[in-house]
Formats: sequence, C-alpha cells, structure tokens
Amino acid sequence: MKRQSVFFHIIRGALIGIVGVVGLMLTLVYVMTPEASAQAAVCQSRDSLMKLLEERYAERPVAAGLEAGGRLIELFASPDNESWTMVMTTAVGESCVMAVGKHWLEKKRPVIDGPAA
Repeated sequence: MKRQSVFFHIIRGALIGIVGVVGLMLTLVYVMTPEASAQAAVCQSRDSLMKLLEERYAERPVAAGLEAGGRLIELFASPDNESWTMVMTTAVGESCVMAVGKHWLEKKRPVIDGPAA
C-alpha cells in the first residue's frame, strides 16, 4: 500500500511541475506578443506624450471627447492615416495610451439639413 502512495505522489508532483512550466511558457508567449504590449498602458504628461506621438509617428489629434467620468479621450492619427493612437487624459493631466493601430479610416459625418424655413 505504501508503494502505491509513493508512486501517486511522484506522478502528482510531476504533473504539477509540467502544468507550472506550461503555464509559465504560455504567459511568456502572451507577454511577448505585440498585442499584449499594446494593451499595457503607457502613461506620462499630456505634453510629453503629444510630443512623442508627433515626433515618432507624425500623429496629431483628429478627434476628442469627454467620457462619462470626465476624462478626455483623444484619437491621434498620422497624416496618411497609416498609424493611430487612442489616448485618455485625466483631470490632473496624466495621459495614458489606451490603444494603437494601423490604417485609420475616417468616416465623414452626413450633412443633416436643418428645419425648412
């Protein structure tokens, strides 16, 4: 009976080790992907982030709005719409990159006629 118990503990320990190694490998693969790095928020002052986006990607603000919590959401895009960055700025002036991407497509708003005179 004791021999079966020792064998069980050895197998159990090996399985736990294998699961741990596989979990670590999957975590490293996820962290190293571009999608994961884009999801990690990069925060700094609004002025320095705007300067960085302008100098590195030639991106300038093309749209903005206030979200329900009072934070400013801005979309920066390059002149050729090749790249874009979504930024959230808090009331104290800290700006965080929320999303980045390529091939920004700007949709034109339809012209709505006013009431007939």
